[in-house]
Amino acid sequence: MTKIAVTNFMELSSNKFGSNIIEVMLKSQNTSVKDMVVDTIFHGEGNEDCYINRLMKDQFGNYVLKSAIQFLSLEVSDKIIDHVIN
Repeated sequence: MTKIAVTNFMELSSNKFGSNIIEVMLKSQNTSVKDMVVDTIFHGEGNEDCYINRLMKDQFGNYVLKSAIQFLSLEVSDKIIDHVIN
């Protein structure tokens, strides 16, 4: 299930109900699940079309970023915030 969700990350994150699935994964206590989501969030970093940029602009994706900031490590949260600010 996790691999399917990560493979379809942007599709799910941009959907009202799919974004809830990604948020549940971020709240998970399973670090391997969180690591897979973090790797996916930073996919394409440095490009105009990277996932973080797309999530910030999406009506449901922004909730995924909010959950990532809230439930991931301080280091990852700071990296997301830095990306959003800059």
